[in-house]
Amino acid sequence: MPIPPQPYVDITTGNVFGTLVHGQPFYWYNPTISNAIVSNVGNFCAVSAYEVPAGGATIATILNVPNQSGNAFSSTQFAGAGMPHLQNPISFEVAKNEAA
Repeated sequence: MPIPPQPYVDITTGNVFGTLVHGQPFYWYNPTISNAIVSNVGNFCAVSAYEVPAGGATIATILNVPNQSGNAFSSTQFAGAGMPHLQNPISFEVAKNEAA
């Protein structure tokens, strides 16, 4: 599968591509050759865990009122040390109709 449309989060790095918006969908992207589980995301996603296929993506939704403290998640394919975090958490934006 090709890289998904933005916004998406690379589960191996935590890098966010595009802008995550309250109440809107985004993709968890797994560029590896192994299936993955992304979990512990219930503080900012509508579901607390997602299965992400090898070389593929899974759609998720940001909560209308996400708890952004930490922006940590667990990934069975994380390439770094420790627990992964969204790398640009300030990218969360309020949807235009929500701000009105």
